[in-house]
Amino acid sequence: MSWQSYVDSFLVGAGKGMGGAIIGLQGGVWAASANCTPSAQESVAIGTACASNIAGLQQTGVVIGGKKYMITRVDADEGTAMGKKGAEGISIYKTKKAVIIGYFSDASVSAGQNSDATYKCAKYLMDAGY
Repeated sequence: MSWQSYVDSFLVGAGKGMGGAIIGLQGGVWAASANCTPSAQESVAIGTACASNIAGLQQTGVVIGGKKYMITRVDADEGTAMGKKGAEGISIYKTKKAVIIGYFSDASVSAGQNSDATYKCAKYLMDAGY
């Protein structure tokens, strides 16, 4: 499967979310949906923060596609973060080599549903050594 197919199958659809991205811990977008595409600079900032101090995202927030999300919850031990910007939200899961970002934009998908879908993608990749 290509990296894009992981985004399309795990992060997009009813009860999952409207999009997402997979980026490397050193930055670099491996795959992304059109509505959740971090720039090169944003992907480096997210990857670096997740690799070194994911809890620091609560102070800085996360910028994806020029939109700044306020981080509302972080679990540093699990390598997870959740963020909001109005009705939109993101779920972030860190694996050994990547950061998985799930995105939702309205009430048709709850934060919990998006987090579950993002976790399933991250778990699949972790089990595969990523």
